[in-house]
Amino acid sequence: MLSDNDLAVDSYCLLVLKKVNINNHDMKTFYLVIVLFVFSYSHVVGRIKNGYESELQCAKTSLQKLNLLLVEDKNMTVIQRLDVKSNIEALINYISFYEITAALIEELRIVSPGIYNEIDSIKDKKGRPTDVYVKVVPRENSKVQLKAASFFERRSMDEDMNVSTYGDYSVSVDIWMVENALFLLSHELGHIKYIVPNLAEYLKFYEKKYKRPEVSISFVGHNPKDQSGKYANDFERRYLQDRKSYLYNGGEKAERLVSRLIRIRKDLRNGNGVVSASALESNYSF
Repeated sequence: MLSDNDLAVDSYCLLVLKKVNINNHDMKTFYLVIVLFVFSYSHVVGRIKNGYESELQCAKTSLQKLNLLLVEDKNMTVIQRLDVKSNIEALINYISFYEITAALIEELRIVSPGIYNEIDSIKDKKGRPTDVYVKVVPRENSKVQLKAASFFERRSMDEDMNVSTYGDYSVSVDIWMVENALFLLSHELGHIKYIVPNLAEYLKFYEKKYKRPEVSISFVGHNPKDQSGKYANDFERRYLQDRKSYLYNGGEKAERLVSRLIRIRKDLRNGNGVVSASALESNYSF
């Protein structure tokens, strides 16, 4: 019979994951909305990062142990077995979207290295490196009903410090799992390129132009006078040109995200390891 102690470590990890998901749904931060928020966070260097990274090892450990329990514990009740299988599916989903996000970031690095390097080394107005956390998300888990959204906040005592749910000196991007995800990501990175070093100035513009009931959320960031919108459009053009050059010089089109997701989930359900995006660099099929 499965006892509470048998799942002590795994339950902790699972609860962390569930807590993260719940908090994501409860957040009241909107697309390009800048609010006052306070975090405690130690920061060293700015990078483009996978938003699923912090809970990845915990998810993998939990998945391994829960799969083992299903095989070894013959005394579980039907309800307990169903509950374990439900948790396994949640963990497979989490790990799968980590891998999808990792592949997208790696694709950006290979296809459009100029954009990647600019954002990977971005700094705020005071020269402090700022992390950019990227997540590919299923539509139903999206914080806002937009295919792509960037989230900016700031500290109350430092108007130039970018803050997100990941901590000080950070911003975040959510991209729906759609086939033009990389194009959408390039657009959002354009917004980030302008706003991160101009946060205080942009906040004033935002308050004046977007904090009105009649402004649609899809319009935020795209006022004709919005410099971040101009950067976003420029990054789109740069990405499309980079992609054209990449394909012209022998690069192959990417595997469809849906196909990749199905393959990753299948491997995880079968107990096979998933090859990380960085390990596929030599034979990436973009």
